[in-house]
Amino acid sequence: MRHKGREVSLGQHEFKLVAYLALNAGIALSREQSLEHVYGYGSGNSTDRIDMLVRRVRAKLGEVEQLSVVPGYGFRWERRQT
Repeated sequence: MRHKGREVSLGQHEFKLVAYLALNAGIALSREQSLEHVYGYGSGNSTDRIDMLVRRVRAKLGEVEQLSVVPGYGFRWERRQT
């Protein structure tokens, strides 16, 4: 994937999370919804896995203005202002 003009390598789960959030831009998605989309229903994973994925994505992409936390709920990919 390209971000700010540079090639960034994301793992399968990281990419699935970014794509899911970006495709639902402007909508707050719960940690549970994100977990089910990335790992599948009944995966047995904790929502802490999504928090960890977000940290890894931020570490790889640097400051991502579009990715915001919805406290006590989940995450939202903000729509770009044009």
